[in-house]
Order: sequence, then structure tokens, then C-alpha cells
Amino acid sequence: MQTLKDLSSYIDRTVAAPGDSTEDRLRKRTFTLILFFKSLCCAPWALLYAALSLSVAALLPLSYAGTMLLGIAVFFFTKNLVVFVRVSSFFMLLVPVLLQLQLGGFAASGAVMIWSILAPLAVLVFRGVGEARYWFAGFVLTVLAACVAEQYLAPVVDRQAWQISLFFAMNVGAVGTIVFGTIQYFVDQVRKEQETIRQQNETLESTLSQLRDMQHQLILKEKMATLGNLAAGIAHEINTPIGAVRGAVDVCIRCLKNVVELVSGHAPQDIVDNPQYEKSLQLMQRNGSVITEATERIATIVSNLKDFARLDEAELQEADLHAGLDTTLTLMQHEFGDGIRINREYGQIPSIPCSPNQLNQVFMSLFSRAVEAIDGAGTITIRTLVEAGNVIIVIGDDGQEISKNRLATLFDLGFSADDSRISMNTSMPSAYNIVRSHDGELSVMSQSGKGTEFTVRLPVSGRRG
Repeated sequence: MQTLKDLSSYIDRTVAAPGDSTEDRLRKRTFTLILFFKSLCCAPWALLYAALSLSVAALLPLSYAGTMLLGIAVFFFTKNLVVFVRVSSFFMLLVPVLLQLQLGGFAASGAVMIWSILAPLAVLVFRGVGEARYWFAGFVLTVLAACVAEQYLAPVVDRQAWQISLFFAMNVGAVGTIVFGTIQYFVDQVRKEQETIRQQNETLESTLSQLRDMQHQLILKEKMATLGNLAAGIAHEINTPIGAVRGAVDVCIRCLKNVVELVSGHAPQDIVDNPQYEKSLQLMQRNGSVITEATERIATIVSNLKDFARLDEAELQEADLHAGLDTTLTLMQHEFGDGIRINREYGQIPSIPCSPNQLNQVFMSLFSRAVEAIDGAGTITIRTLVEAGNVIIVIGDDGQEISKNRLATLFDLGFSADDSRISMNTSMPSAYNIVRSHDGELSVMSQSGKGTEFTVRLPVSGRRG
């Protein structure tokens, strides 16, 4: 058994050509083994015919064996299975017919022509049904031709019954054994390959699951980083109205103190006529308006932050992308400052099923990259439209372009070094993965003097799952 495995491995290494699939290698290995053992089987027939003084009949199986071994050697060099199968099958079909005619016919030869059936069977297994049909038709025609030719053969008078029985037993037994062994070997190999494929599929599924977990962690990490970047801006945005509220409250407290002092020990008419009283009321009224405006500003910031994160809503829902863009722009206003102008060119787009918080994260990443590209003053342009069943969001800037080398790896995970510190760049890869998870596309185009444009394409029907 070990010798057979070693022989099989040697043949596999020898006949395999670059680019052969696993199935191709299996077919080449199996067909070569069949021909090799079939050639070895010719020896007992040649010895038997020689012992019975059938010298011409003995030469036929020996010639066939030599031809097949030579064909195997040539196949080792050419590695062309198609030619090898066709040439070998031709000899499989022809030699048994010649041997049967040489031995005196069907009965006298022990039905040696049964070996010819291996030709169409070999083509069926190693070339396919289409070509095998023609070879089987050739086999049928050859059988008919042999039957006709047998009518013109001289009768065999010196062939004993036991010899004919032996011929029948050897031919039928050998062909049956070869067919069964070939099928068994082929089935075993297929099962082994199926088991290998099953194990590879399990490995791929495990790897895919790990990649999905990593992607989820990457998105979560980027979202936390985004929220961290928002914190400074939101603190600035909230501190301004809070400072106004504190100042207004302080003024109101002092005015109220003055009013209390005026009320104590003065007649009502004297209080009304007192100019300090009127001034205090006006200051409290004016600062009350300041407090109202400041609290409204704080409420707006909190509302925008809530809309950005969508913490209290289902992950997948119908969402207005314009609202998401505007919310993100509002929260990033501190980054734009006075030098960056926002140009909105919104078209008519429908609401789409999506994860709004994830898409808002994408918008923030693209806006942040645009801010980094603009040195001083510049413009960020946002265009939206519907095209070919997709909602398209184009975010462009007139800042510094992205180099061609950087464009090729912009959406790949990478590392950057700054002051001896190494950090992972996850913003663009995370945005790309989010868009892909929505069955969309994220592309980029950058030209010198024209800036950079990111294009987000999302299906109107939403992601499939």
C-alpha cells in the first residue's frame, strides 16, 4: 500500500503542469496509474499464449504493453492529458479486436474483445460525456465489424474447453477488476478532495468570522475616536452659551439685589419713578433673552449630537441623508472656522434604509480629511443626486491633492509615525467598510490644482442585510 502511495505521489509530481487544478491533477494521476497496471496485466496473457504455442497472439499484448509504457514516458514530458487519453484509448479499442481475430473469434478467444470497452469508459471518466458518446459508437461499430469478420475466419479445432474457459475467466475477471478498482480509487480520491475542501471551507468560515469581528471592532474604534474628536468641539460650542448664561445670571442677580434694596422702605410710586429701578428691569429683561438664546443653542447642540449618534433608535431605518450631512456639519463647525466655506448643492434624493449613525461617521471622516487638505481658506462642496438606482453623495474640497501612491492604499489599514509614536490609520478604511456594508461604493479622485472628491454611492433600496 505504501509503495502504491509513493508511486501515486511520484506520478502526481511528474505529470502535473503549472496551473493545473486539483481535479486536473487527479485525472492525470489516475489515468496514468490505470495504464501502468493495465500494461503489467499484459504479461500473464502473453505468457499464457506463448505456453499454448500462440506466438503471434503473445506478441500483441506485449506490443501493447510496450506502447503504453512508451506513451506514459512521453506523457511525463508533454503533460498533455487530452492527447494521451485519445491515443491510449485508440489502442485500447483496437488491440483486443486484433487479438480476438488472431485467436479465432469471440468464443475461441474467451471474449478478449471485452477489453475494448475500457476505451469509451476511459474517455467518459477523463474527457466527459460528450466525447465518450463517439467512442462508444466506435466500440459498437468495432464489435459489429469483428462479428462480420469472424464469419470468414477458419474454425479453431485444437482449442480445448478448459482453455476457452480459462480465457473467459481471465478476461472477464481482469476487466471487471480494473473497472471496479478504477471506480473505487476515483471515488476515494474524490472523497479525500471533498474532505480537504470541507476543511478549507471551515477554515475560511472561521477566518471570515474573525474578519467580521475585526471589522466591527474597527468601526467601533473609529466611532469612539470620532466621538472623542467631537468632545473638544462640543465643549467649545457649549462653553460659549454657558459663559453667556453665567454672565446674564450674574447681571440678573445684581439687578434683582438692587430692586430688593429699592423696594425695602420706599413707597411704590417712589420705586416706579426711580431710574435705577427701570434700568434694573431692562437689564434683567435683556439678559433673560440672552439666557433663552443660550439655552436654545445648547439644546440645538445636544439635539444635533443625538441625531449624529442616533443612540436611541434602531440601527437600520429610513433616514434622510441631507439631515445627516447637516447635523455632521453643525457639529464640526468649530473645525471649519471662518476660513472654510461650505457649499451645499443638494438635489432631490429619497430617504433610504441605512444605519444613520454609521453613515454620519463616514461623513465626519470625509469632512475631517477635507479640513486637513485645506491650508487656510478654502471651500468644501457637497453635491447629492440620484443616478441609476443609487443615491450619490459627492464631498469635494479645493485643498491639496492626494498623491497617486497614497490613493492606491487610501482605504487600506496603515500606520503612521509621529514623534517616535506609531499609530494606526483607521479613518478611511473604516469609512470604506461602512459604505461596503451598505452594499455601496466609496471612491476617490484627486487632481493637482483641483483638489479631491470622494463619491459615496448607496442603493436606493438599501443594504440587503
